[in-house]
Amino acid sequence: LFIGNRAQATNWDLVSSLNIKYIVNASRDGSSPFPSIQYFTCPITDTEKTDLSEACRLSWDFIESAYQHSPAGAVLVHCASGISRSVALVAHYLMRKECISYDESMRRIRIKHPAAAPNAGFTLQLRLLEASFR
Repeated sequence: LFIGNRAQATNWDLVSSLNIKYIVNASRDGSSPFPSIQYFTCPITDTEKTDLSEACRLSWDFIESAYQHSPAGAVLVHCASGISRSVALVAHYLMRKECISYDESMRRIRIKHPAAAPNAGFTLQLRLLEASFR
């Protein structure tokens, strides 16, 4: 499971070298440039008032389905900058999949992606959800 930005998601050399077969696009640019990749687009506005609940639920379903159909294939979750929206969706996925707290999910993400910084509204929503995953 990878987090990236728009430039990385449209770089075929990078996508193919990481064996990415599925892409979650959380940006408002709904492009899907590679026909061999399966895309899920869930445009999220990067504001503190944006409700993440539907995007979290739908991206969870897509990622789980991706790993069931292609266990060896990787999934890339991206937004414009790869800092807030995509990180929030991956944090949610890890919290739910691993039954971990928001803080633990962010600790794991920041080991590989130090710039990860979901906005305050996303952070609050994820913190409120964490009890339901434990």
